[in-house]
Amino acid sequence: MTTYATDDLQRILALHRKWLYGEPGGERAVLTDAVLTGAVLTDAVLTGAVLTGADLTGAVLTGAVLTGAVLTGADLTGAVLTGALLTGALLTGAVLTRARLSDGVTWGEYLSEVVPALLTAGGRPLEEVATPDVWACHTWQNCPMHAAFGADSLDDVPALHRWQAGRFVQFYDAKLIPLPTAPAAPTPEVAA
Repeated sequence: MTTYATDDLQRILALHRKWLYGEPGGERAVLTDAVLTGAVLTDAVLTGAVLTGADLTGAVLTGAVLTGAVLTGADLTGAVLTGALLTGALLTGAVLTRARLSDGVTWGEYLSEVVPALLTAGGRPLEEVATPDVWACHTWQNCPMHAAFGADSLDDVPALHRWQAGRFVQFYDAKLIPLPTAPAAPTPEVAA
């Protein structure tokens, strides 16, 4: 694990930006197993950066561009991802406990509230959409979004839910979303 001083990190980000734009002297940011605990990376452009196994615990990634970044096995515990772009980022094995996502919800709230609401937005009950056979693999014909909306691609998801569906698919493909369970039915009161 390598710890980077703020100046070193800024230099790496500047070289990465040059790399992205094809400028001479540019280098792709490779921060594999980097210790970036609490790093302030607000508006950082990390498109295509390699952050495999990086410790980003408590990092501030507000507005960061992480499009296509490799965050496999990264620890984003408590990270602030408000306004961050994660399109195409590889998140397999990433830890998002207490992370604050782009719409301000925590990872726990996302799993307990947003995911069930999205899965039932197509009008089917959670127990029909979130089944072990649907959760087992991901092709569009055997996907929770297909089960919820009859969608064969993101374009088939109703526009109102398309953004959330895209984010869901990204986390789902990374195997970060466990099979949700329907809440237990309330127990009827028994008269004494």
